[in-house]
Amino acid sequence: MPTRSLSAVFAVSTLFLSACGDRPLEDQPEGGCALDQPSLLVPLPAGWDPREPSSGVNMWVTENRLLYSFDQAGQKGRFDLVPLCGGAPEFVAEKSPSFTSYSVINSKQGPVLYQFGDYTLDLIDRLEVPGRDEVRRAGEFAPPQASEGSLLSVSFRGGDFGMMYGFTVTAQAPDPVVVDGVAGLGGARSRYYFHSGEPDTPTVLIGDDIVRYYQAENLAFMLGDDGSVDTFDRETGEAAHVLDGARYIESVWTADGHLHLLYQVMGDDTSEPVRIRDLETGEEREVTVNDFAAESWGRGPTTGAGLWRVAAGPDTTVLALRGLDSRFVEAYRLDTLEPLAIPDHVGPSTFIQGSYPGFALVVPDPEDHVIAVWNALTGAMVEVYRGPEPDWRFRLIHDSGRVHYERPNADGSMRRIAVDLASGAATTVIPRLGDEWLVLEDGRLLSRLDISDDEIKHEFEYALVDPDTGDYELLVERTGEAALVEGVGLLYLDLEASRPGIWTLPFPPR
Repeated sequence: MPTRSLSAVFAVSTLFLSACGDRPLEDQPEGGCALDQPSLLVPLPAGWDPREPSSGVNMWVTENRLLYSFDQAGQKGRFDLVPLCGGAPEFVAEKSPSFTSYSVINSKQGPVLYQFGDYTLDLIDRLEVPGRDEVRRAGEFAPPQASEGSLLSVSFRGGDFGMMYGFTVTAQAPDPVVVDGVAGLGGARSRYYFHSGEPDTPTVLIGDDIVRYYQAENLAFMLGDDGSVDTFDRETGEAAHVLDGARYIESVWTADGHLHLLYQVMGDDTSEPVRIRDLETGEEREVTVNDFAAESWGRGPTTGAGLWRVAAGPDTTVLALRGLDSRFVEAYRLDTLEPLAIPDHVGPSTFIQGSYPGFALVVPDPEDHVIAVWNALTGAMVEVYRGPEPDWRFRLIHDSGRVHYERPNADGSMRRIAVDLASGAATTVIPRLGDEWLVLEDGRLLSRLDISDDEIKHEFEYALVDPDTGDYELLVERTGEAALVEGVGLLYLDLEASRPGIWTLPFPPR
């Protein structure tokens, strides 16, 4: 089982809580497991005060144990491991008092705890290997020099394949306008390192002077400020040079997993060709010419000009270019590069998750904010939303001829509405849902609803939601930190139980 913390899924949270169930661990029947029913797994440590603004809890679920720490300013932090079925905790390591970041990365030897700080990476412990490791250096980083008037920032990107460490230099007060993510125009530049998580492999420098970085499956794509495009396979460690002379890049997938690279050629910054390359065969085709390059990427009236959007359908993929007012001005089908007619619309588009050859467009209306789903291959337009302009995260997901989206209820929760693309009929399919959720192995949604009154100390309500019936089954009424045991249940911090601490909560059967 890969390590999993709900903070990584739902966004990082702090803590505060209340809960259900009150069965001390020592009351478990002989041979029982703390995951079989609500049980106290870890009591609160002496001296830890949840009311302190600096207090916090970190939890990572490994293969069969929980790694955790209770943190508070002025106290020496530590990591401990406890079996998920209950037992005595095992000390792992003390936490550094200086600024550090900790991560758990999966390896062939199981999950490994690493510490990043002072531009170094240290291996703290192989968590599933018996005995404790001596701390040892796993890598060192040399960030780019930040000149006067510029800032250096650090970023981390994890996933199924190791960890990426990025160091970015950005001008504090750019003048003229600095364009990020595009080569040769003075934007922020980064240096990237990668560590696979394997205890005996070094940290490697994979990209320098990079203006655009993104991950597509196991590949990391990097656009250099000189227009070079390179990839790094985070699974195999293989680096490859793709091409030179690119101003802007975007990955283009097909429904069968075939990968292309769409790129604008670096030229005179006035009128520049746009091409697409099949990364398997190397075949290139010219798509169009961006004749408003000088006003693209934030240098014109809007920030969206010059950007491409991609939608992979079951038959072919659609490519669409945003113009000076952020509306689509050109669209093409990937297989033939045939231009597609674009309906009248206003403002930027919305990406549709799931396999669908089109986008959601805002269409003109004298009174309401109206969003319609556009099938770029057939030209069909289906209205899916009408009302005030959304001030929440509006996302559309396509599934079996329907799209669904969420809109808020009066109490701050969300409801899911499904729209049949054949008939246009709209139906509320889930009356209550959190603002974030995770799809579990059995198809149910683990819902998290932010019920915070405090901007620093966040509180959440957790529930199980059946997407077929809309049933909402409350799990935890109020909590601020939780971790998922996949296929089993939740671990969460309960401060209101008779014995406060980290509790287990198994999922009821579907």
